[in-house]
Amino acid sequence: MKQNGFYVETDYTAPNQDYEDFHFNENKRIRSELRITDGFYHYDMPCTVENRITLILDSYV
Repeated sequence: MKQNGFYVETDYTAPNQDYEDFHFNENKRIRSELRITDGFYHYDMPCTVENRITLILDSYV
């Protein structure tokens, strides 16, 4: 991001960690049950605000 730039998040956000964990595990369950390998199935994974911030900050390292 440019200095003094802005980041605008337009994805939906998980309201809490339990909600995020449910969707993470649901994605794993569906992939396993249907024998889907990476790249053949998209599951839109919601993150909490805190986890999204961590992911963004980690991408700068």
